[in-house]
Amino acid sequence: MYLAIGMSYDQFWRGDPELVISYRKADELRQKRSNEEAWLNGLYVYDALAATVYNMNRKKNQNPKSYMNQPIDFSAKASRESEEQRIKNEKLKAELWMRNFVKQYAEKRGG
Repeated sequence: MYLAIGMSYDQFWRGDPELVISYRKADELRQKRSNEEAWLNGLYVYDALAATVYNMNRKKNQNPKSYMNQPIDFSAKASRESEEQRIKNEKLKAELWMRNFVKQYAEKRGG
């Protein structure tokens, strides 16, 4: 396992035993960061799809939904928290809209 996360044979067998702990923690941090990046990519895709589906099915009097006009800024904790709240609100709106859309579609189809 330690060879797979970048530790050499000599470091493992002849190096400081504490080095093993450092390599393991570093690998956990890499995995966490990779997972967060995948989640963020999913968020961007979700927003793009939500805007597309909404715009395809909106009524003529409704304003179109646009994709995010800038990347999410994670530099400040306060802005991050407000952005996370905005995202939660957008997800709730999209979910409500999709449920309403499915309900209307089912009613039109007679079910």
